[in-house]
Formats: sequence, C-alpha cells, structure tokens
Amino acid sequence: MPALNDKVFLPISIFVLNIILAVFSFILLCAVGAAFAIYSKYGGEYANSVRWTWNAGYLEMIKTTVGSSKSAKIPRSAKIALVVGLFVTVGASFLDKGIARYVNPASRPGSDSTRIVVISPQLASNTIRKKFAGWSFVVQKDGNITATMEKALSSSLAIPEARSDRSYTPVISNYTIKCAYFKLTFEAKAITEDGCAKEYNTDLTSKIFADTSDELLLAMNESFKTKTIPPSNRSVELWVELRAKNSSVDILACTYDTYQLNDNPLVRNVECAYHTINAFVMTQPFNPEIKKAAKLPGKYQSGTFMVLDHVPTTNGKNHAPISLSKLRNDTAAVSDYMARLGTNAHMNYTEGKFYGQYDMYDVQSGLEIPLWVLIVSGFILIVSLILWQLTNWIVDSSHTSSLYKIMAMRMGYHTDTPVLLRAKLEPFELEGVGLIPSEGIQGADSMNKA
Repeated sequence: MPALNDKVFLPISIFVLNIILAVFSFILLCAVGAAFAIYSKYGGEYANSVRWTWNAGYLEMIKTTVGSSKSAKIPRSAKIALVVGLFVTVGASFLDKGIARYVNPASRPGSDSTRIVVISPQLASNTIRKKFAGWSFVVQKDGNITATMEKALSSSLAIPEARSDRSYTPVISNYTIKCAYFKLTFEAKAITEDGCAKEYNTDLTSKIFADTSDELLLAMNESFKTKTIPPSNRSVELWVELRAKNSSVDILACTYDTYQLNDNPLVRNVECAYHTINAFVMTQPFNPEIKKAAKLPGKYQSGTFMVLDHVPTTNGKNHAPISLSKLRNDTAAVSDYMARLGTNAHMNYTEGKFYGQYDMYDVQSGLEIPLWVLIVSGFILIVSLILWQLTNWIVDSSHTSSLYKIMAMRMGYHTDTPVLLRAKLEPFELEGVGLIPSEGIQGADSMNKA
C-alpha cells in the first residue's frame, strides 16, 4: 500500500496543470459563493448585503468591513460573516498556488524498451585493488544502497554517450541457490612471524564502530593489537575473521598500508570490508551479448567490482557511529543485487573497458505530486462541487443572483442569463424606471464625502 508521502507521476505539462488549477480555483470560488447564498437565505436582514458585498470583490469587502465595524446597529453575526467570508475567499483564491508549490517536473521511462550493449572506455587503477577511476560512490546514512548502485551503473561514467531523453536500466537476472545448508571447514594459520608481537595502540572498534560487541569486530581489533606489523617492503596482508551459522557466513576482512619510521613499520591506513553470504549460488551462464562484445574465450569467469563509501553523519566535531545492523543489511542487499546483475556487466581492467547490457526507454516527461496533496485536493474539489450543485437545487435564484439581476427580475426582464439594460445614475434609473430619487443619491454622496 503506497504511503501518503509517496510521489504520484502525472503525464501532463505545466500548461495543462495551470488549466486544471484554474478550473479548480473557479469551482472553489463557486462553492464559496454557494455558501454565501445559503447564508443570505437564512442569515437575517443583513445577509443579502453581505453576499452582494462579496460579489463586488476584495476592495469592496475590505471597505465595507471597516465601515461596518464602526456601526452599532449592524449585528455582530453579520460583521463576523463578512470577515470570515473575506478570509475564506482569499484562501480559496490562493489555494491553487499552494498546490502548485508541491508539484515538481519529473520524468519516467516509457513502456517500450530496447535492449542494448554499452561499451565505454575507462581509466583503470594500477593498484592491487582493481577498480575504474571515479567509480567510488557515497551512500548516505539513510540512503538506499541498491538504488545508489543502479544509479552508478546508469550514470555517464558507465554510459558516456547517454542521451538526456532516454533512460537506461541495467539488465538483471534471477539466480539459483545451489544449496541451503553447507559445511564450512578451514584451518587457522599463523599470521605473523619473526619476533615478538608489537602492541597496536589504536582501538578500531571504538574509533569506527562505537559501543558494539560484535565478535568479529572485537576479534579483528585484538588481531591488530597483538600481531606484529610486517616490514613495508613486504606484500600487504589481508586479515580475515569468519563466522558460519547454517546457511549464512559473515566475513570481516581488513588490510592496511605502512610507512617506515626509524626502521619501524607503522600503520598508516586501515581498510575493512564486511561481507555477508546468505547462500551459495550456482554459476550463471555468461551473457552471450556481453561475451560477444568483449570477445571473451569460451570458458570465462567474470568479476564486477565497485567501491561504495558509507559516510557517517557529523554533529559538530563528532562523528555519529556507523549502524552495524544497517551495514549488515546493506551488505546483504549488495550481495543480492550483484548476484542478479551477474554477467550482464563485465569490467576489463587490463584494456580499461566497461561492458554492460541495458534496457533503454524513451523518457516520458510529466509532473510529480505527493499522494496526500492529490487526495486532499480531490476531496476539496468533490465537496465544492456537491455544495455548488446542491445550492442551485435548494436555494432560489434570488439568493444566488447578483443585485443587478435581481432588479431586472423585479422589473419583468427576467431571463436565465441577465441581459444588458439601459441605466443612468443621476437620476438612478434602469430602463427609464426610477429606482432611487436623485435627492437620495446626492445625500448619500455628501455623506460619503463627509
């Protein structure tokens, strides 16, 4: 079930959205007018004046509100109705602008796709840990690690000639579990040699994984504390701690760089990788399109490598501890995604080339709006339509028409749509019929000027 904060994609343009919002605002104001019509029928002697003032617009409502506030004979209910009507009308007029603030341009892949193979040149690093330059991506604290990987594989690093009007999705395949349970046997071997153990003075667990009692991390920490650091001219060693239970294997592997100081090798940098293997999978047949494009031999085993950096959040000068449970979950998610990616991606570090198979879609442009905004807007629209139509049924036209139409109706010129009539102000006449004596008009003008 979608959450209320989820985004809904609408395949429409900004122009169409403006038309929809204009209609929405029109219906909303009609509903406000319907509410005034009901009030004019049941609100007392001053209710019609309130509705006529609303028909005259904002400026007239403000002036009438200020003028009525000084009159003691006007009932308080009529004054409150005028003020409430003013604020409701302003709110209804600007509600469509508020909705528009939650709408953002968006795009999504179309329904039809074309499967392609991308070959892109890469700059491979000439180090022990093979990787392509730039292929290091940051995973935020609450970020989705598989989404980060898919975005990386679909970025311009992997597809330099990607078109902005196309969407590229890496092809993934199902994998088969070879066995649900297994027996793991290994023997412990001495990691160090030559001389006494050297004390390692940095507590890894308190520096990186705060307040943790995970046995793998504690064991690795003890290994760094008690083992002798080899001379810098030797190959860098990889230390591994394993934990096996049923069909799951947890692996913590660490390596380090050293530098020489007064003939004593010291640790300069420690890098660790945490792996979780939930099950062993069967070897997948190599993707024939990738194999053909890369000109690989008949039997070939491929490996895909990517660096994902977990960045801890900071609070001032302190770093928040990395969540071990999230690290485990992310490791499991990465393992699953890489297994499904399988041989649909191939990295040739010798030639510096990346091969990947993608589903290419034409991008469909549109707009994105939160689900809760769509629901609230739809509810307001339905209520406004019901109120508007219900008022037309239960309230006669004398309470829904303008003052001009009411006068025309009283003079016998009633039509469904008011027609234009000849009018004069001095004296005040409509179709030659005097409505208010000229003395009354002059008296009213002199009062307004005073």
